[in-house]
Amino acid sequence: MQSKVFFTSAPKMLFDSQRRRTFGSVALLSALVTAAGSAPAAVLDLPAIPDKPQGEQFVGVGAPWRDYLIAVRAARQMKDPLARCLAWPDLPDNAWPSGHAAAHCHYHFANAPSPAQTKALLDAGQVDVLEAQLAAVSAGHGQREEAERIHTFVHDVTKLPEDERDALTAQWIEAAPDSAFAVMMRGHHHSKMGWAARGLAWASETTPAQIEAMESHFVEAVQLYGRAIELDPALTQAYIGMMEIAKAVSDRDLEAWAFAQAQLAGPACAEVALSRMGALQPRWGGALQAMAQYAQTLASNVEKYPLQANQLAAPYVEAVRIEMAEDRYTQGAADVIDEAVRMASNEDALARAAQLSFHRSDGTSVDEIKGLALLLQRERFALLTPWQARQVASRLVRGEPEWAFATAADAVARSPDDAYGQYLLAAASYNIGRFELAEAHYQLARKDPSQEQVVLRELVTMWMYDAGLPTEDAMAKASPYLDALLEKYPRDGRAHILDWSRRESLGQPISRRWFENFLEVADSNDPLQVQAIENVRRALAE
Repeated sequence: MQSKVFFTSAPKMLFDSQRRRTFGSVALLSALVTAAGSAPAAVLDLPAIPDKPQGEQFVGVGAPWRDYLIAVRAARQMKDPLARCLAWPDLPDNAWPSGHAAAHCHYHFANAPSPAQTKALLDAGQVDVLEAQLAAVSAGHGQREEAERIHTFVHDVTKLPEDERDALTAQWIEAAPDSAFAVMMRGHHHSKMGWAARGLAWASETTPAQIEAMESHFVEAVQLYGRAIELDPALTQAYIGMMEIAKAVSDRDLEAWAFAQAQLAGPACAEVALSRMGALQPRWGGALQAMAQYAQTLASNVEKYPLQANQLAAPYVEAVRIEMAEDRYTQGAADVIDEAVRMASNEDALARAAQLSFHRSDGTSVDEIKGLALLLQRERFALLTPWQARQVASRLVRGEPEWAFATAADAVARSPDDAYGQYLLAAASYNIGRFELAEAHYQLARKDPSQEQVVLRELVTMWMYDAGLPTEDAMAKASPYLDALLEKYPRDGRAHILDWSRRESLGQPISRRWFENFLEVADSNDPLQVQAIENVRRALAE
């Protein structure tokens, strides 16, 4: 495999100098084993993350991760996205170029007109104002990294739903047919339409009609990009649009021409390097060695253009992606991706390094705290995927339940059919005392048979011990779940302990046969049952 060769050659080729879940009550009768998550403001009224002395934060976490997590906790409280990103701590033991993280923050969060502001100016007939704002945002773009914020504007418009993007770009080009920005953004719309027409299936599963529709949109997009370049030859985003289409249709000549022109127009443009590196990936007909060679050409620029360090890491990321695609989650892959993370804040590198910290297929050890730290660094720059949000939430629920609640709710909002996400949101709700909400999400999580047993246990414990209800009310709430637990899982020793507690609370007699039956099903390997087993044996012996 290419990646096998790259694993041994990459460090020499590339810049040597760049180099449980337990929550709730812990009493014998109410201990639960769980994991939990968090959610977004758009879905729920999010609880504030409370002030807490540093000495009480992340107790038991070793260096260097504890100081890092404490600093992340403080930074994420900030409301302004750019200020929050700039205040976020860098990963420990990094070799990032000076100014790299700040450039990455500005790339994602620097001020630029939003799609809503763009629409409002067009509706008001103030296209000149819009053009002046974009000219100011893009002044010096491609020559200095502070001007990378034009990409924020382009990405935000391009990510609009199809109908909104179509209407906005059509309105803009009608109002200003000689605007390079308007023409380019209309080109981006048709490029997106081309990808949508093609779909995500393999080429062998893509119909001729889909290919024809894709090509029609791509031809329109290329013509628009050409017109935008005529209007403004320095508009690197138009060249990038051509490069992406050329990659899709395997037009090497177009890609090479657009890349050469983009380099002349914007040697500091991070997206030119990103697009070029993407075109060199094996899946698009390139090779790891070609990626490494291009990275070498960028290496001399990173002192002046530190954001381009993200592309120095790209060959490493691609090599590891190939390994992980074959389910080779190995120590070797982890070593390679760790080197990528040391040299840059590449978001894909952070994500893959986290996955390798959580899971290995070769039996080597994992480091879940490191994985959490890596995902939190990725969150600094980009929205976590629902899967990533669930991983973060599950590791924060005990010590930081409000934080976990926010993260789990975000995962649920974007992936509501994922039962584990529902479970995490339920557990986080339980931990912050939102018991009715917890019950609602537990019911959704219970639809997954693999989770039903633990969900029933936690519902029983929540209502019986932790919700603060009077005894009769607590038992009324808990009993339906406890009865279901005993019926469906008759050999669950913890369920019998909970039944024991219910009987005592209600003053019901407990027969000798009940205790004997408990010993038959009790698990002596479960620390939460050991004391109960000893007590029952002692009582029966008397």
